[in-house]
Amino acid sequence: MNRSPAFATIQELSTGLRDGTLGALQLLELYAQRIDRFGELSKSFISLDLDRARDKARAIDRDFDASLALNAIPYACKDLFDVAGLATTGGSKFLQDNIAQSDADTVRAMNTAGAICLGKTNLHEFAYGATGENPFHGTPPNPYDHLRLAGGSSSGSAAALGFGLCAAALGTDTGGSVRAPAALCGLVGFKPTFGRVSCEGVIPFSWSLDHVGTLTRSARDAATVFRALLPAAAGAVEADLQRLRVGIPNSFFFERCDAEILDSMEAMMNFLRAGGASLVEVDMPSMQYSRTVALTLQMPEALSYHSTHLAERAALYDNPGKLLVDFGMVNTAETDLTTTSATFNATLSCTQALFDVYAYWGTSDGGEVENAWGNTNYVGSYTNVASANLGFYADGLSADTQYHYTFTVQNAATSVWARPSLGFWTVGAPT
Repeated sequence: MNRSPAFATIQELSTGLRDGTLGALQLLELYAQRIDRFGELSKSFISLDLDRARDKARAIDRDFDASLALNAIPYACKDLFDVAGLATTGGSKFLQDNIAQSDADTVRAMNTAGAICLGKTNLHEFAYGATGENPFHGTPPNPYDHLRLAGGSSSGSAAALGFGLCAAALGTDTGGSVRAPAALCGLVGFKPTFGRVSCEGVIPFSWSLDHVGTLTRSARDAATVFRALLPAAAGAVEADLQRLRVGIPNSFFFERCDAEILDSMEAMMNFLRAGGASLVEVDMPSMQYSRTVALTLQMPEALSYHSTHLAERAALYDNPGKLLVDFGMVNTAETDLTTTSATFNATLSCTQALFDVYAYWGTSDGGEVENAWGNTNYVGSYTNVASANLGFYADGLSADTQYHYTFTVQNAATSVWARPSLGFWTVGAPT
């Protein structure tokens, strides 16, 4: 292992665990020590479950089962997921006494694969926000620059992984909440096909767009965790780049884009071409409507979950007035919403019929391009998306690209971006 185990990939950790050079309890204690050291700085965790984690690690050391893909791998999950015996708070005071009676389906799947849950991670309250700011538990900083944000809403999951406090993390993605923090923290964020991974036992935001997603250090790790969450994907084969059709949008996504990101995208495209993939420019009009269309679905569904709570105990929410205004605003946001939705969805459907994958950048500096960044993420609300690291800016912050793929290539998609020959997709530890 060429790096500290705290920043090693699942593949590297599993090798050490299987050959006996690394013990389950030894690995867990490494993360526990780092949580003790960096927990307050990172604002990653809302609750910890280290006693049960240690018990499971000891049991694994007594009888290690090498057939389990995630055996002894410590992970964390966003505090929207039920973990039996722990409070599922959604990052809010409102649910601080909401003790889960059973595990979410995805937590159960991770545990069945041998993984060890360390605890529940911080988030933007009820996942309603892209910054990851939380007034009750603090705001997780970016692991590469502590004066900047980790991104949200799965901010704690990204920060926990970025600070080397776990080996993988679960998050949720409705409008970019896995992909955005993964992009900002130099990680791989994976949002599978809608409905393919169970959301049972996860606090909802918008049931039409909610996805359980993963945050990992490498694309190969993303594939490993995905297969644990969905054993039916275990038979996936290595993707063949020579049969891959990749669409590259010729507008919108690359407007007002940093030169360093464009250079990294060009390097990525050259890699795909060298591997035999067919890259074709594609016209994707109407993408500027993606945020409007998504919010029109999200907000009424969110309101249906929160309306009673807001009416009865609004004081326990952070800034409930803002929630109510935002939830209600969508009713008058677009006067011609039906036409807007139809135009956007028709464009997206036609594009997906032509290509296996289409790729574009996934990070920006915010500011005047804040809505553009939001739109690029919201496009992915309707498709299957992986966000992978492209390298780092001159100022030490990460850049990434998003890959939208069809259902038919999903099982193989993560393996495409895991090729070791492409060095800038290997994520380094923050200094």
